[in-house]
Amino acid sequence: MLEHLGHRPAIGRGAARTKRLRDGIDGVLKGVAVGIEVRKDFLRAWLHVSRRDVGGSVTGICVANQHYGRMIVRRIVAFDMLSADGYFTSADGRLDWTVQDEEVDRENAGNIGHSDAILFGRKTYGMFESFWPGALSDSGKSPDPHQAGRQSTTMHDMAVFINAATKIVFSRTLKKVTWKNSRIIKEFDPKAVEALKHEDGKDIMIFGSGEIVSKLTEHQLIDEYHFLINPVFLGAGRPLITGVSHRAPLKLDESKSYRSGIVRQRYSLRK
Repeated sequence: MLEHLGHRPAIGRGAARTKRLRDGIDGVLKGVAVGIEVRKDFLRAWLHVSRRDVGGSVTGICVANQHYGRMIVRRIVAFDMLSADGYFTSADGRLDWTVQDEEVDRENAGNIGHSDAILFGRKTYGMFESFWPGALSDSGKSPDPHQAGRQSTTMHDMAVFINAATKIVFSRTLKKVTWKNSRIIKEFDPKAVEALKHEDGKDIMIFGSGEIVSKLTEHQLIDEYHFLINPVFLGAGRPLITGVSHRAPLKLDESKSYRSGIVRQRYSLRK
């Protein structure tokens, strides 16, 4: 090291002292380099956790420290439109009752960058596959699946995300899938889902898919429930979560109302 700095090595006992000094300096410099890399990795972890709205720098640092030295576990986020009386579809499976709100759409489109994978039940996967591959357009706008004739740039952003995302469908009956980036898991297995959460990647979304959401809830595998409560009573329909054998206390992380009457509610499991 010192030779590179233009220092001439000494001879005899002086050479030995110089070697010890040189080794000491090299050790210090290596330690500094390692320290810099540690801090860079720690900062990456902290930024990754903070991006997920951990809730402030102190909490973010604590969570980053907890996960330092291993990959941070991906979250599963359930996202659904709900009626004011708690249904996520009408009795016949229709979604034409949802209220349109440009501000809500913009915020939803702005959040999709946090995810890169989607979980589906068979029925919801079929509905998505029948619509979203054909929704991409060179115009920069895509149709709204909930309102015939309506197109927007935010729906185009959703179309790009959904088509590019990894799509995992739980189904015993599907033999194969042809939609790009799709794969089948034949049986719901909590260990397999936990393994997905430990794969490299961003958050994992799940839309609709009430049966799968219920199973994930039963095994406490959903990290966040993101609901958009619509100002409408359906009178009858399908509740999102059924058959859960235990209580699951939730913590309200966000509540926001919009001029349309929609209320955004974001919950996490209370540990």
